[in-house]
Amino acid sequence: MNGNNVKSAGIIVIGDEILKGRTRDTNSHFFCKRLFDHGISVHRISVIPDCIDTIAAEVKKFSNDFDLVFTCGGVGTTHDDMTFEGIAKAFNDSVHLNSEMSEVLRNYFKLPKDDKTSPAMKLAMVPKTSELLWGTHRRTGSRSIFPIVRLRNVHVFPGIPQLCEKAFDQIE
Repeated sequence: MNGNNVKSAGIIVIGDEILKGRTRDTNSHFFCKRLFDHGISVHRISVIPDCIDTIAAEVKKFSNDFDLVFTCGGVGTTHDDMTFEGIAKAFNDSVHLNSEMSEVLRNYFKLPKDDKTSPAMKLAMVPKTSELLWGTHRRTGSRSIFPIVRLRNVHVFPGIPQLCEKAFDQIE
């Protein structure tokens, strides 16, 4: 951590698609600009693959080294989305089906009440000790559709740039 009043931050971009050059990372640029505007100094950006052990190691290191950590990517419904598992492992936690999040997903995707096997329900498998941060839409004042998951000083954002930016704007 830094020795002055300026908060330090680290950004972890998660995704094989970034490392293989299939997708351009615009999220780190967005985070750097917005955090700088808030007086938060970004000290490091890391781009890592979709690998639970790599995610866990990087999150643990960043969490120890910086006041705030922002991850983007690896949160979704596909087999390679493993950010929640990696973050849980970093803090000796485990993932569980969060009832609040599963209700939101059931309503949003119009899933049956007892459906726990839909790929969408993977988004509800969050670290047990995490909390859900609900944002507020600036114009309407309504609650965000989906929350940001926070575990200690680690804030988990989606990787799709439009969703990442919208989520940041709503919890800013």
